[in-house]
Amino acid sequence: MTVSVLQICPHDDPPFADLCHVYRLAVESLGCTCTTVILGRASGDAVQDAIYLGQPDLSKDRQVVQALHAALKGEFALAICHRYRAWRTLAKSRVDVTHRIVVAHEFGFFSRAIRRWHARFASRTLFAGVSEAVTVELAAVARQAVTLPNALDVEAMGRELLSAKAALSELGLTEGPLTLGVIGRLHAKKQPALARDGFLAANLPDSRIVFVGDGELAPGLRVDDSRVIFAGFVPRARRLLRAFDAVLLTTGGVEAFGMAALEAMAAGVPVICQRVSGPLEVLGEHGIYYDEATPADVARAIHRFAGDCDSTGARARAMLTRTQAKFSVPALARHLATLPGIPSIGKGE
Repeated sequence: MTVSVLQICPHDDPPFADLCHVYRLAVESLGCTCTTVILGRASGDAVQDAIYLGQPDLSKDRQVVQALHAALKGEFALAICHRYRAWRTLAKSRVDVTHRIVVAHEFGFFSRAIRRWHARFASRTLFAGVSEAVTVELAAVARQAVTLPNALDVEAMGRELLSAKAALSELGLTEGPLTLGVIGRLHAKKQPALARDGFLAANLPDSRIVFVGDGELAPGLRVDDSRVIFAGFVPRARRLLRAFDAVLLTTGGVEAFGMAALEAMAAGVPVICQRVSGPLEVLGEHGIYYDEATPADVARAIHRFAGDCDSTGARARAMLTRTQAKFSVPALARHLATLPGIPSIGKGE
């Protein structure tokens, strides 16, 4: 008998469209069917085969719950709920589900009292953190908490990646200088000013830093220095990762997992980042770490990387091996098949 799995996500904003895709692949690789529901509207490239409820305001619980119930027929052995909103919408609905996995993608999942109260009465529900640090937080409240790391469709990403030459060309850059990349929205959480100031403090000859992304901080980041380049927003920017000799990630301790670090690792591009739980769990020994969130410490890490460029080929191969072993679709499938208290998925029941 085929096991039916339901996957619910509030929206498809990055990285959730990709995460829904890899979860579906992992579930199907275990011989199960997977129905994916996105509560909100499509914001970009639609998740393949997903049901979009198209709800404009997810805070209107009654309308969202009614839409979910109307969209689904039949019974599900398991529901995978990404984030709190998905779990509570399912819990309030009359959709027939036997077991639930609630995936916390950020710190502070149980920071509100009402969420802790709901967890006390959650039966046949397993809470999963995307990193060990998140799981430790969950375990202080939930009866059962495990770690379920995010994953990538490594093969698909490999096909998507442009060569270094093509990626540089798309960014309007020539080959030559040592190039650091900062990828993502330019807002306070990402600390882009720290990346800029760390690069300037390093003052490496024949080097440049490229910010790929836009946001409210962009005007204040600009300086009168041709080595600091702003490429603006680029769709599916991870295609361009090989344009960079290294990615500079300055998000710091608020990063629960480190999806940007994982994408860079899968592309074989070294990552310079702070030694904090999220990126550290992703990169392991392959990261180039700084300890303090100061321009001087970032600059020292940049210098360590620049002094070890000869080993980048071996590092790239080792990073890809780590990605395939720990953060690929098969790795996610293995995690799902062995979760405690989930008797059906992966076991043919």
